[in-house]
Amino acid sequence: MAASCKEVFPSVGYALGNTPTYISGVMGYLLASNQPDMDFTKPVRCLSDEDLKSMKLRYYTSDVHTTAFNLPNYVRTALKGIVDSCR
Repeated sequence: MAASCKEVFPSVGYALGNTPTYISGVMGYLLASNQPDMDFTKPVRCLSDEDLKSMKLRYYTSDVHTTAFNLPNYVRTALKGIVDSCR
């Protein structure tokens, strides 16, 4: 799937997140963009503590966003050359 996305989109990213309601508890997210310089690892907007509270976000933070792209070695190896963050 990631290789197919790379054929169409210049920027492809992959992230992992904890999803307790999913069978394995971990879900992967494949992202793609037409923008060649897109850096998925950096949030477009960093949320303040006040933002998080007003939005009632209990899990997501800018740090969690960035950390989701720190992939285990076996995933990085499988996606090397396909996903931009695995170069």
